[in-house]
Amino acid sequence: MGFMLKRNHYGSQAALLCQLEITYDDGSKEIIGSDGRWKCSESAITFSEIYDGEIYDARNEEPQWTSPGFDDSAWEPVSLLPTDYSRLKAQDGEPIRRISSIPAQQLMITLKATQSLTSDRTSPAGYASQSAARPVTG
Repeated sequence: MGFMLKRNHYGSQAALLCQLEITYDDGSKEIIGSDGRWKCSESAITFSEIYDGEIYDARNEEPQWTSPGFDDSAWEPVSLLPTDYSRLKAQDGEPIRRISSIPAQQLMITLKATQSLTSDRTSPAGYASQSAARPVTG
């Protein structure tokens, strides 16, 4: 269930409008925008929700799909949606930057996800990282 106990609060059709800005080692830059040349395919992520986490089915993973030269001929072209670009505006807030690292106080493994909990009731934005000197067994 989403915000205010409603689903599809922001609409029922997922879409993506993006611009990738790539800076290469030699300093040159390339901009790639989303357009009708993009393709799509089902993924190993079968469910993803901000409150209920994500379901990932590795049996659906396409090996090497992130590698150069991957054969995407079985993928479908994306659908283009009519868009009113006049309604777009720049992000109001500051971008998320790394300010500090917060060590996990506790590692809790549930049926839905692995979560790092902080003891100071903060809501950090970012990602979790982990390292192990030997393989972790469950």
